[in-house]
Amino acid sequence: MTPLEQRREEQDGGATTSSYAGDRRFADLTFDWRNDTIGVVAGVEMQREEVAIDQGFATVFADQAQHGAFVTAQSGLGAVTLTGAVRVDDFEGFGAETTWRAGASVNLSDAIRIYGAYGTSFRAPTLYERFIYFGDPNLDPERGSTWELGADARFAQDNGLEVSFVYRNSKIEDLINFDSSFFYANIDEAEIESAEIRFEARPAGWLIARLGYVFTDARDVVAATPLLRRPEHAWSASLDAEHGAFSAQLAWRQIGARADQIYGDDGFWLGVGETPSYDLWRASAAWAFSPAVQIYLAAENFTGEAYEPANGFAGAPQSVLIGVRLRPQS
Repeated sequence: MTPLEQRREEQDGGATTSSYAGDRRFADLTFDWRNDTIGVVAGVEMQREEVAIDQGFATVFADQAQHGAFVTAQSGLGAVTLTGAVRVDDFEGFGAETTWRAGASVNLSDAIRIYGAYGTSFRAPTLYERFIYFGDPNLDPERGSTWELGADARFAQDNGLEVSFVYRNSKIEDLINFDSSFFYANIDEAEIESAEIRFEARPAGWLIARLGYVFTDARDVVAATPLLRRPEHAWSASLDAEHGAFSAQLAWRQIGARADQIYGDDGFWLGVGETPSYDLWRASAAWAFSPAVQIYLAAENFTGEAYEPANGFAGAPQSVLIGVRLRPQS
């Protein structure tokens, strides 16, 4: 089985106030079969998780296991492609649950495609969500449904413009969300609507420009309030260049203001408010000396933006990374 370890520690003035140690072990087996018209992928997986949470006033040890099996299929019928998937999960303490998804895409021409899908979802609460702080071991799992409609279009095959758009609507019962009382709780009913549009242009054979925007309206339906930490607006853009052995990228991302739990500089909770928007810039360049050796340089948040992805948690600072990639040749 493959192990995965995670360690977290919170400090106040240099003193550790809480810690989290988690160990996950998982294994999976996947089968893939396909011919000229249909492809099928099936698999089984198992996972076991153990945690030790020290919250200063109490220590919690807990574990849970999960087993799952799935099958997906895709078939092409001329201009139409059909997809389907079924999954069964058995979570310790929550029983077995079956989810499914079905979709179709239609090529209206060589340049235009439309598609749609509908599916159901299930998510059991993690041990972290059940036991951190003043946790609720009796959290209910999430159950939801999602449908989407989208389209892609290409204008000119070479050095042209590509446009894609997708709308998604999700309804989730018992959504697990961080509560103002320092623990996770279930939201009776949540609805999330999002619309995403992306543009890609190739002004030259060696240059690709991308621009994307996502609008999200995420709400607690019963309380008629926005869901926390879900920005209404998000933008992204990038320029990618590749010429011979040289490649480079300049990327920008803006995350809009969002509702959040607000904490003062002294760490005390101030209620629900708004965490401000932030902009992140990234630049990278690479040079391939040979097919087997590449040197690269990457600067993350090179403008030195001070930001909080979630209120009270500092974002990653300005950093520079230099490295060498080795690709052994057979």
